[in-house]
Amino acid sequence: MRPALREDAAIIAEIHVAAWKIAYRGQLPDEFLDELQVEERTKAWNDLLEGPGSTLLAEDEHRAVTGFCQILQSRDQDADHTVAEVPFIYVRPSSWRIGVGRSLCESALRLAEQAGFEAGDEIESVGGVEVETWNQAMAAFAQLGPGTTKVAVRRDGAPLE
Repeated sequence: MRPALREDAAIIAEIHVAAWKIAYRGQLPDEFLDELQVEERTKAWNDLLEGPGSTLLAEDEHRAVTGFCQILQSRDQDADHTVAEVPFIYVRPSSWRIGVGRSLCESALRLAEQAGFEAGDEIESVGGVEVETWNQAMAAFAQLGPGTTKVAVRRDGAPLE
């Protein structure tokens, strides 16, 4: 894992578009997915990488980027400053189901702790599914699939399993 840099915008955009074209096929109109362009997403990612939050990249043993996620303070109006959010996580389709997403989630959780997000009493959620442990969060990701877009990270004081 490593932090994303502005120079990573093109590879992030490539993974983003590839994942959308497969994960959302049948859920979004084919015409929309077919028109997604890496060049347009690269421009958007240049801006996003300069915004708030931290974007993490996963790399394989050859240092090729295999996925990415972001963690930032929750944007929910009713959330206090102790709640972090993972607004997105994407993995290169050829790297699905080999642990890249899990590694990204674990790294995002560690980053949230390092950034000072405090223990809380609320239950976490993954794509709207309430969970109490890290294992439940990972099971929810597996069940919901690659279209899961939101994870609320809030610790209850005990380590997640």
